[in-house]
Amino acid sequence: SNVFDFEEKHIIGGLKIIGESKSNRANQVKAKFINPENWKSDEVSWPDSNNTDGNYNTFRSEDNEVPLLKELTLPAITNWHQARFLAQQTCLLSRNSLGFQFTATSEALNVVVGDVISVTHSTPVWSAKKFIVRSVGINNDGTVNLSGVEYQAATYTWNQAEAPAIT
Repeated sequence: SNVFDFEEKHIIGGLKIIGESKSNRANQVKAKFINPENWKSDEVSWPDSNNTDGNYNTFRSEDNEVPLLKELTLPAITNWHQARFLAQQTCLLSRNSLGFQFTATSEALNVVVGDVISVTHSTPVWSAKKFIVRSVGINNDGTVNLSGVEYQAATYTWNQAEAPAIT
């Protein structure tokens, strides 16, 4: 469910739509984490370059075979599954990153970063389109600056991947 449903009456001064950018897009993410087996740095990738789930070849094909690799350093993570899940989320979010910015009425003070909201607006023909709030700023006049990225529930679904064998 949405924390708040923004309509045109809540949006002051227009809506800025932010499209995807190749510089922010990834077709593979490598995450470095601390392996508790030896307390040394380890690495996991999503999608796997051996294409076990089909995503690697699909993403590379969609990106004209240009490798778009992102690397994460996760110094507080000591679990292979968590590191892989964060790599997956980062990759999927980079591929579906339609965003918005607008100034809203004071009712927007009901939302915080991380909330799922909906936006209904006639210009881009959005009807209750879901977004995750990424920033909230309060102005001197009581209005609120908001920005966010498109919300897709599948991006946040836990993937039950098997951990690699201990050698």
